[in-house]
Amino acid sequence: MQYAEKYDYFNDNWVKFNEVLSEIPIAIDNKENYLKYRNSIEVTDSLYQYLLYIKEYKLVGDISPINLIEEDIKNIILSKRKVNFSKELMNNIYDDAQNKGAFDIYVE
Repeated sequence: MQYAEKYDYFNDNWVKFNEVLSEIPIAIDNKENYLKYRNSIEVTDSLYQYLLYIKEYKLVGDISPINLIEEDIKNIILSKRKVNFSKELMNNIYDDAQNKGAFDIYVE
């Protein structure tokens, strides 16, 4: 790899195909079919040779790899905790005020 202008092993992390393709001068019309029948890309332009090996792939609708959605999962959990905390706080304030007789309820 000492002669490579740019090299990325991706450290066994999942990467979106479109992100990789944005670095390679190739147009692929049907990406799903391409992935089903090929596991590599080799393209040469006037300056460089581009080599890509695809170890595994997931299609839209498949279960996403955890490292691609890990941040989304964390954000969902955090958001739910915030909502629960807010509801609990409101209930505690209401109960506390009711116990202290801090408000009256009028019904007509």
